[in-house]
Amino acid sequence: MDSLCTMSVAIHQSVSEASDRYYAELRRKNYTTPTSYLDLIKTYVEMLKYQRGIVPVKIQRYQGGLKRLADTNKMVDDMKDELILLRPKIDEKTEETQKLMIVLDEQKKIADEQAKITAVEEAEAQKLYNEVMVIKNDCEQELAKAMPIYKEALGALETLNKNDIIEMKSYAKPAEDIVLVISAVCLLFDKPENWDEGKKLMNQPDAFINSLKTFKKDEIKEKMLKKLKKYTQDPRFVPDLIAKKSAAGKSICLWARAIDNYSEVLKIIKPKQESLAEAEGKLKIADAELSQKKASLRKI
Repeated sequence: MDSLCTMSVAIHQSVSEASDRYYAELRRKNYTTPTSYLDLIKTYVEMLKYQRGIVPVKIQRYQGGLKRLADTNKMVDDMKDELILLRPKIDEKTEETQKLMIVLDEQKKIADEQAKITAVEEAEAQKLYNEVMVIKNDCEQELAKAMPIYKEALGALETLNKNDIIEMKSYAKPAEDIVLVISAVCLLFDKPENWDEGKKLMNQPDAFINSLKTFKKDEIKEKMLKKLKKYTQDPRFVPDLIAKKSAAGKSICLWARAIDNYSEVLKIIKPKQESLAEAEGKLKIADAELSQKKASLRKI
């Protein structure tokens, strides 16, 4: 209380002096009333109450921190003691690790060398794969030229029915165009090229139609293909002209021309297909060897 009283007097005096200077400089009065002291005491009481609330909390926090520091110091001391005991083992493990690093360095060199070899072989395999894809795409493009015609012919065969074949077979004296078409079919089925032989083929209409649809177009002999030209290049061997005499004849004519067209394309792509098969075989071997090398590399 003495300190507070002394402070109040000091404040009062300093304010009075400041008020005198204020009046001297600006000619304005400033009054100090008891209210000022009451406010001062009120403020002091409020601050004292506030500090009495937070100071114990801070003390508790600092005491907790000091306890943790003490515990930590103890733990550090214990760890130091443990480290002294473990030092020989640590030194031993360090030496073992250094020896292991030497071994690992050697193994890494082997692995790096193997990785280089594998990378080279992988590049070669990729190159071979690219070559295979070029040949394959080339074959597919060439084949794509013939397949629409062949599919059109198959579509025409789909329109054939048993009655169409029976009707054509029943011709006592068929037109030369019809005989031409049936002779071409006989040739492809390796039969004598005449109307009577053709009628035998047509004895079972459903089986005949199915044999046209499932004909093995990839296995025709070159000699037979040359003879087929005699028919397909004949000016009478035209589907639209034959259609005027027989709907079935038109469909069969379309089929024969498609077989001829497909075979011409096959002559071009067959060597490519052989090259493709050879390249694919090499690629298969290369892939197997590469997989083995990669497995070895992963193991290393």
